[in-house]
Parts: sequence; C-alpha cells; structure tokens
Amino acid sequence: MATPETKVELRADSELMKNQHHGVEIGTPKDFQVLRTADEDAIFFSIGSDDIFYVTREIQRSSDWIRTDMSSSLRGKIGDEGKAKSFVVSQNPVTLVIDLALVMTIKGNDLLYLSRNNPASTENWAHGVTWTSVPFKSDSPAPSPFTIADMYMLSKVDEDGLELLTWFVDIVKSPGSAFKTIERYYIQPVADTMEWQNHPLPHEVTAGSISSCLGRREDDIVDGIYTLGKIGQSQSLVFTPMRNPWDPDLPPASARLQVPPGTTAISSCATEHRLTNLFVAGDGGLYCYKADQQKEGAQPSLIIPSSPVCNTNTFAKATCLRSITIGSQTAVWGLNYQGQLLYATCPAGQENECKKWSPPIQIASDVDQFAFYLNQKTTTNVIFALNSDLNMTQLVQDAEKSTWIKRSITLPPTNVDQMIEVMTFTTHVKCTDKMGSPAYGAPVTISSEQGAPLRINNVYRKLNPGSPIEIKADGTGSITIVQETESLSAICFTLSSGDQTLQVDPHSNIALRLSEIKSGNDLSNVRITDLEGNEKPLVPSDVSEYNRKAIAECVPRLLEMRSNLPIDGSRDTTALTKDNGEADLWGVVSDANQLHFYEGKDLELRKLGSSVGPEGYATFCSASLATSSTLIELVTSAADLFSFLKSTWDDVQAFFVKPFQGVYQFIVHVGDKIYTAILDCVSAVSSAIEFIFKKIKVFFQDLVAWLGFIFNWRDILRTHRVMKNIFKQYARNAVDQIDVLRVSLQDGFDQLQAFINGKSWEGLQDPGKSIGDTQQEMTKDISGADSPQSNWAVHHTINGIPKLATGAYVFGILPGVDTGAIEKLLGILESAVKDEEKVLKQAAQQIKDEVISQTHSLSQIQMIQKILSILATFLMGTAENVVLKLVDLIKYFMSSVLDLFDTPLEIPVISPLYKKITNGDVLSCMDLTCLIAAIPGTLIYKVATNETPFLDNPATDSLIKASSFSELSRLLSQPNKSSVSSKVSGSVTAAQLPSLAKTVVGVLKMCIFGVTAVKVVLETVKRESKISGAPVTALSFGLLIASSSPTIASNFVSVGKWTIVADVLAWVNLGKFCLDNSGLLDSVLQDYVAPWTTCLLGLTGLVTTIWGIAEKEKPKTSEGFGVLSGYYSNIAAIMTPFTSLKMFPETAPVIFVVAMCCVQLGGDFIYYIRQTFTAGVKQSGRETFT
Repeated sequence: MATPETKVELRADSELMKNQHHGVEIGTPKDFQVLRTADEDAIFFSIGSDDIFYVTREIQRSSDWIRTDMSSSLRGKIGDEGKAKSFVVSQNPVTLVIDLALVMTIKGNDLLYLSRNNPASTENWAHGVTWTSVPFKSDSPAPSPFTIADMYMLSKVDEDGLELLTWFVDIVKSPGSAFKTIERYYIQPVADTMEWQNHPLPHEVTAGSISSCLGRREDDIVDGIYTLGKIGQSQSLVFTPMRNPWDPDLPPASARLQVPPGTTAISSCATEHRLTNLFVAGDGGLYCYKADQQKEGAQPSLIIPSSPVCNTNTFAKATCLRSITIGSQTAVWGLNYQGQLLYATCPAGQENECKKWSPPIQIASDVDQFAFYLNQKTTTNVIFALNSDLNMTQLVQDAEKSTWIKRSITLPPTNVDQMIEVMTFTTHVKCTDKMGSPAYGAPVTISSEQGAPLRINNVYRKLNPGSPIEIKADGTGSITIVQETESLSAICFTLSSGDQTLQVDPHSNIALRLSEIKSGNDLSNVRITDLEGNEKPLVPSDVSEYNRKAIAECVPRLLEMRSNLPIDGSRDTTALTKDNGEADLWGVVSDANQLHFYEGKDLELRKLGSSVGPEGYATFCSASLATSSTLIELVTSAADLFSFLKSTWDDVQAFFVKPFQGVYQFIVHVGDKIYTAILDCVSAVSSAIEFIFKKIKVFFQDLVAWLGFIFNWRDILRTHRVMKNIFKQYARNAVDQIDVLRVSLQDGFDQLQAFINGKSWEGLQDPGKSIGDTQQEMTKDISGADSPQSNWAVHHTINGIPKLATGAYVFGILPGVDTGAIEKLLGILESAVKDEEKVLKQAAQQIKDEVISQTHSLSQIQMIQKILSILATFLMGTAENVVLKLVDLIKYFMSSVLDLFDTPLEIPVISPLYKKITNGDVLSCMDLTCLIAAIPGTLIYKVATNETPFLDNPATDSLIKASSFSELSRLLSQPNKSSVSSKVSGSVTAAQLPSLAKTVVGVLKMCIFGVTAVKVVLETVKRESKISGAPVTALSFGLLIASSSPTIASNFVSVGKWTIVADVLAWVNLGKFCLDNSGLLDSVLQDYVAPWTTCLLGLTGLVTTIWGIAEKEKPKTSEGFGVLSGYYSNIAAIMTPFTSLKMFPETAPVIFVVAMCCVQLGGDFIYYIRQTFTAGVKQSGRETFT
C-alpha cells in the first residue's frame, strides 16, 4: 500500500502487440460533422444507419466515446415513423456555443427543428438538447410534400458581442417535377418566431447541382452565401448577401466572381475579423478569394498550383473542400474522387501568399467522407474519416508533428462479446516500495511533450502537452498504458512519483531488436512466426541480396541518430546550435528495382545532397537519377511525409539523410519532387525505419511479428490444458481422500510436531543475507514478469471483475445428509475456536511482533527459527483441536468442488477471445484461471529455453487426457522422451531441456505471480463492492487451487514427508472454501470462526513450508525463494481475522491491504525462482524447481 510517505519506485516494459478493449465500433454514419470543446475534445454529430441523429462525445471513462440520441424524442411529437434526414451545425468561434438544425421526415414530408446556444462542454450534451419547431412561414404556400434539399448555417458574434445566426434553407419548389427546382430562403429569428425570407438564386437550379457556403465580404454589414453552379455548360460562382441592408424591400445585389477552370468544390473560412476567405479547388490547384477580393468580377489568387506526385498531392478535382482558421493557423483539407485526403496550412492572415503555404500532402487514402477541426492549443489537426471499408477512424497529429496517431471510434458495449481488437504499444508499469513490495494505489503523474489519446488502466485519457494527469496504480501496484497504432511510431511519456522519474520510450524494445542487424545476412537470417505458429523468412525470397544489404546498411545509422535524440519524445531543440562537423551524407538509390547504398564519399550522392538547400527550389544534376531535370524541394513535417509514403513508397526513387545545421534531414526523391523532413525526435526516426523496410517488401504486420509480440495461442492453449487437467485431477484426488482425511491429518500433526521437537532446523546454515536485501536484489531483474504480454490476461481479468454477474450462490450438501448434524458440528467448531481464541491470538500476535514487523531485517534462517520457537508448543494443542473439527464438517461439502470447474464465465475481452482462439469453446472459471497462469508460464519458459514447454506430441496429450492424479504422477515419473531440435540460434539442446516432470513443476511455479495478482483484486472487489454469485465463487475457487500450485508441483519432483502434510492442508483449505460458501454459516461463524480457522491453517502452513527446506542438506537458491513464497502466503492467511471489520473495525482496512500485499509477494517470490531456472537451464540444463 502506498502512503504519502512511501517512496515509490517505478519499472516499465513496453511492447508492440495486439490488444483489446470492451467496446463496439461506432458503425457507418450517413453524414457527420465534428466540433470542438474548450478543452479541445471532440463533439461528433452524425445520422446513423438507423436514421437517428446522434451526438457522440469524447469522454474520459472506460469507453472513449458516449453517444446520445438527439432525435427520437421528436418522434413522440411527429410519430414513430419519423426519421432524421439531414442536419447542420455551426459553432461560434469566440464563445464556442453551438447552434444546430435538424430535418426530420415522416411519410415523405420534412419538418425542420432548431436548437440554439448550446454550450460546447461535453457534459452538457448528456441529456440531449431542446428543439424548437420551425414551420414554413412565407408569403408563398408551402410545396407539398415539403422537401428540404439543403441547409447552411453560420454562427458568430457581432461587434457588440451579440450572438448572430445566419441560416439558409433550400427547399424543392416543385416536388412533383423531374427537375426538382430549388427555392432558397434565409430564416430570420424575430422575437419568438422564425420568418422565412425568400432569397434569390443566381439562376434556376435543381437539387444536387450546386454547392454553397456562407460568409461575409469586407465592407459588408451582413453575411451572405456563395453559390457554385452551372449556367448551361458554363460554371458560375456568385456571392449574394443575405438581404439588402439599405432597403429591405429590394433584393440584395449579387457579385459574380471569376471561376477558375474545372472548379469542383468551394469552402469559406472565417477570419478573426468576422470576415471570410473563400477557397476554390480547380484544375490549376487551390485558389483563394480574400475577403477584400470578392466584388463583381474578382479573380482569385492561385495559392497552391497543381503539381501532382504519383497522381496525388493536388487539390485539383477535389470533390469536397473544407477550411478553418483557428488561432494562428489556417488549414484547408480536400478529398478527391480517388478517395485521397490531403491538406495544406499557412499562417493565419497570409492565405494569399503562395510561399507561405505548406506543400499539399496526402494523409490518408480510401476515404469516403471526412470532417476535421484544428486543436487551438497545439495547432494540430484532428481528422474524422469514413473509409471505403465503412470504418470510422480518428487521425490526430501529435504536438511535435512527428507522427499521425490513428485510432478507432468506439462506443460502450451492449453485451459481453463486443470487443475491439487493435494494434497497440502497450506499457506495463510496476509500482513498488523500496523493498519491492507492490505499492497499491500509488499516485503517479504521466506527462508527454507530444500528447496522445491513451487507455490507462482501461480508462480513456487524453494526454495533452504541458498538462500532466495523475493516475493511481491498481490493486496489484500496476498501471497499464495502451496507445493504439498502425505504425512503428509511438508517443513517449514521462512517469513520476515523488522524487522518482521514469522516461518511457515504447520503441525501446524495437530498437534493441533492430540493433542486431548489421548486414544483409543478418536480415536473411530473421524468421518470423504468425498467430498459428507458422514460420517464414522476414524478407521475401524474391528480394535480392543486394537490396537486403542496402537496407541493412541504413538500420544502424538510423539507430545511431535515434540514440542521440531526447528519450521523452520531444524535438532535439539544441540540435540547431550543435556543431556536428562535416558528417557524411548517406542514402539509397533505386535503379531498375535494385537498391544501391551510398555514403558521402560517393560523388554521385554528394552532388545530390549539395543540390538540395533551404531556399525552396534546387536543380538536380545527378545523371543516374534525373538527367537534366529540375526538381522542386518541398519541406514538410515528418508526420506528413511518412503518412504520404505509406501509399507511395514504391514510387520513391531515392532517399537519403543529410546533416544540415546540426539536424538530420530525411530527403526523398519521388516523381519530380524532393520532399524534406527533419528527423529530430524518436517517433520520426521510427517512421523512417518502417519506411525503409517497405523497400524490401517487409510491411508493418511483418515488422510486428519480428519487432513486436504475437501470441502463439496454440502453444499457450496446450499449457492451459495441461494445467487445467492437473488442477482438476488434484481436486478430484482431494475429494477421493475425504474419508481418510482425518486420519491423514492426525498423522500429519504428529510428524509436524516430531519435526519441531527434532530441532533439525536449529542447525540450518545462515547465508547472512536479510530477506529485505534478497527481495531488493530480485526485483531489480525480473525480466518477463513486467512484460505487457505476461500480464495481458491479468490486466483484462482485473478490468472485467467488476462486471461479473452477482447473486446468491451456495454449495450443495451431499444427498441424504441431516442438516441438523451439520449444525451440531458447526456449534462444536465454534466452541473449539472460542476455547482456543486466546492461544490463537497470542501466537498470531507473537508472529506479528517478532517476525512480520521485522521481516526485511531478518535472514531466512532467523525467520525460520523465530517462527518455530513460537509455534513449538502450539500445534499439538490448538491446531489439532480446531482443524480436526473442521475436517469433520467439510466432508459434507467436498464433492461440490468438482462442480465449479466448468462454471461458465462471461467476462469482457477474454470470453469472446477465448471462444475465437478455441474455435467456439465457452470460457469457464477454471479456463480463465489456467489462462492467467498459462500465458506467463509459456512465455517465460520460452525465454529460458527457446522452446515451448509442452510440445504438440503424445507426451503432452497424455497429460491432458490423464484421468487421475496418480496417472499424472506416473506419467511424470517417466524419463524425458522429447526429441526436440534447436531451431533458433543459441537455444538449448534436447539433452539440456528439463524432464517433463521438471517442466511441469517449473511452469506451475512460474505462473503463480499472475494468479495471486488477480486473487488480490478479486478479494478486494468482493470486500468493497459485495459482488457474489456462481461465477465469482467459481473464479475464487479456481484462483485458490491455482495458488496452491507450488504444493501441487511438489508431488512430481523430490517428494518428501512434508509434501504429504502440505497436500493434506491444501485439501483442508479446499474443503473450508466449500464450507465458507455453503450458506449455512451465520454471522458469528462467518465473521468470527471462519477467519480464525483460516489464521490457524496459515500458522500450520508456516511449519510445512519450513520443513520442506529443512529436509535439504544443501538447499538451492530457488528453494530459499520457495520458503519466502510460502512464508508470505501463510502470513496473509494469519492476518485474516485482523482484516475483519466486525472484530477490528479501526485497523482492519489497513491490515487487509497488508495481507493482500503478502498474497502477491507470495506469488512474486515463486516467480523469482524463474531467475535461477533460466540461468540454470542455459548453463547446464539441470537446475530447476524442486
């Protein structure tokens, strides 16, 4: 538990991997627009495929977005058949208040509604808006049926600060005619009514034949409307004021503007002075009519000439054009008929200056519709795009403009099977105190120079530059940070707690794996594995050795650049003042599909490099690349350049890196253009690495398989099935032994007392190292435990626990049993506990004062000797007296144990994914427990041996199909017959691999840290939220038996007397679980007897833990960790009474947290054994768990 005084230490591990969250995609809207809040969150308006008008808000909670139905309330007024047909929204640029109009249609007749002055904050949209009906009111009768063709709206503030609304509506004048002639009106708010004023169109037009937008020219005192259409075969562009401000009885005077040839789209953009610039897409490119250049006959300025590259990066033939000015920047976005989405920006106020515009560049392809806004705080673009595959995505520039972040738009789920699966950078953060104990609830601040949308412990958070957010570690002392990605580029961030700071670079593991590439042969040797476990070469066989070599030469150079950049993801702002000397130019040139690597000493590339300067144009003279050609240099951001190259990588003729004024330029020759971007942050370099691999046909999914992580579910499921059968047969064996359990237990107590009286433990050799020192040393290097993939199931289980079904659940009693006899035995047990309470409290208090409170300063041997000195006279009396009476009770309930194994469990993410990977199996509580255990068990074993623990062979099948625990024991006593061959360089040989029995033991012990972590959270949620029911009970049972895996494992290697006694105690614990959940315990038994019997079993368990190591002549390091694991697990049990709110209301909450910490430490110390296992296997193949 973290207190304000606790010094929290932070560890983190990141991985590029698929991850999931519980949600559903937003679906395919028919139309959509997006506005922003003052906090720069998005407000997304849309009409869904169900003909309902929605507002979808970006909100920081478990789902990224919350959608509210805005139109169904109107059905009560117009009829259930009413449908949302179209809408328009407008936002005041000063106050940010939002006006919106909605067209509802019923039986072919349209109805118009208006909602005004809605605050932009997301919380104000939770309950919808107030609609005002706007019926048609004019001197002319309403056409029948009444059909609205289009609407245009503009909200602003006038000079006096009053809200102004300019609103035009186009209706179909002749609904019955084939030509659908349009009539235009502007709607004027007057008092409490809305007046429809007829507005002249420049010529007779039909629905769908014109494009319009609103604005105001310089010197005008009213707004007006721009209309682009055709008169015969000629295009016309006309601006018409809303009304004649000087004489309302006269029509307003229109101004005809000169139309650029091939004009296809227009967009108006309000300036800070409440005027509008008009942008036009034509054959020649992008044009601009400034607000003072919109009078009769005005001609536009060509601001971005059309000069396409690979048939893109031009505004010519744009089908949709949108623009906005926010703060200091103006942005124009265009979508062309090929579905290519591109944009350009310039400083606000300089729209007419060609040289001030950034080069137009494609950001996305296969786009059908889009909407966007500018983030005023960071001057970055936020895009919403509907792709041709009908998926909605959001694209966000990071604050450093080093990458575009793409993420899906998801809504809250409506059932457990709904799941979003995306590629992510997942970071697992572990918070501990200085001794390595979990710091539950530790406050941690996360900040970033780049900013990004993240999911932190399953809650969506928007991390903005300069605005740190505080988060808290979960019930396991962990924080899981997930950022969605479709590239190798990630957002870096900084974690801090107190005076501790940790820089997290999610690319770090990728860079480490890339560092192994020094030559083309290194690339040739890389093999990747897919989800099904199938292997293939990373680089396709048709890629020449020459091309592999060229790309391999680039990798270490890019990594060297990366190593000199700030790890926090920010730009290297000091680079411009650095003197890097005459660093060499280097790059790759493509010649007839052959790649040539050049360095600065090669005259050809040096000449190319010297031709590219900062002026804007350069003459390219390299004969082998573009003889007698003039190339245009275009400077752009790294984010934009690499987004563009996602679809044009194959057209790149050359790329190279050039030092320039202390920074590195990444220069790309494509078509007749030279694109230049600065690689001044790690995200930009990661994007460059992804790009160069495309030149040898290695694409993102291949890079994920190599540089990231992919779950091999076939291997994991084999481990899962082996574990499940071991646990099942162990439980069945416990049930089978119930009739002799009392005799076995009596014998066990005799042996325990004999062990204590024999005092062999007094002669144990003390290594002199304290438990605290041991714990600190081990937590510094526990590779694998903190990896996101090892914690994947733990993370999703913890998130899903609060969603488990609740309800009463009790175990059944054996048929024919007299409940009166049970009640009598319960009374006897209660009396026994009360009789022994004083002794129990004394023993527990002594353990607490002399051992627990001094744990970190004691050595293991000192701990053992103190415990046994305290318990020397305890077992024969108190423990035997109470536990034997407990055994008399549990025999009536033990048969119910087996019923729990197949209890179905519906838990988000894991249930649907399990069904997917098993081809339809329903997840049970025991399946979940074994999955939590099998994932780290399989992964960690692979790290140690480069092999999967359980091969797809008859030996594994035998373990999965064994029908009894004795059969399992017999199978595991056989010699290792596995004949595996080394497939990966450096892997251990078949002779070095552990025997099947030692493999089982190793995996059972390696997996327990995940099981105990989930157990801690489940017990906490049960205590705080009072959840119950069959799934909760069954999951608790599964975690109980899995946490007994060290005891179970001891049956397969080096079985001793202590093993038998430990088994008996484990069986008693299983039976006690059944009794506790029998429904027969009254409040006294539940709140008093049950906790003290748990305490007693913990005290007894301490002795068996110590006995196991005392039997060894030369205990191994791993066995010492086993003792500490058992110590912490039993200490948690001993604390149980003191966690009771009924008995100790003041101190119980704190003691409960400490007890849960001990539970997790019990799992962690078993995991630490993995360190000795890994080292032992690699050295001799003989060191393992015993």
